Amino acid sequence: MRFFNILVILKILGTILLIETVSFLLCLPVTIIYHEPLNPFIWSAVITFVIAGITMYITRKSRTERIGARDGYLAVTVSWVVFLVLGSLPYIISGVIPSFVDAFFESSSGFTTTGSSILREVETLPRSILFWRSLTHWIGGLGIIVLVIIILPSLRITGYQLFSLESSLKEKIHPRTILHLVLLKLQFTTPQ
Repeated sequence: MRFFNILVILKILGTILLIETVSFLLCLPVTIIYHEPLNPFIWSAVITFVIAGITMYITRKSRTERIGARDGYLAVTVSWVVFLVLGSLPYIISGVIPSFVDAFFESSSGFTTTGSSILREVETLPRSILFWRSLTHWIGGLGIIVLVIIILPSLRITGYQLFSLESSLKEKIHPRTILHLVLLKLQFTTPQ
């Protein structure tokens, strides 16, 4: 019985956390423009960068040529949880949402693009935190695209491998099948 390839999982996590570090730094111009405290985003970026640096250092010599389904499932799960926990840091450090559970919910809401909120009046947030909240929704929407286009090819993971990990479909979908479905849909929706 094969165990998880922890080094591959940590390498994926480190790469994803570098993206989160950059996203924290994207909030700094907003804090400067509106004269708001820099600490929530600087500390969040530093903490995330240190964790990413540690994981990248540990995995610097690891090979990611083979990733199994179990490794993929665990990598996705660990990445989501860590990404959400660290995404709650600006809320906690700024004091806008002092409860970890509420900050985690707000972070989860943003990155999963559900739009739910624990806040009664979102508009009263400091503009930098409001920008972070909006950025989490944007990142959540683009996250899968970034994962497929940028990160996975560097790890030698194909889009189909990711699709098979994220989907309940076990058969391979052929482009020709999709084309037939689109043409069939057009045939029935075209006015006669």
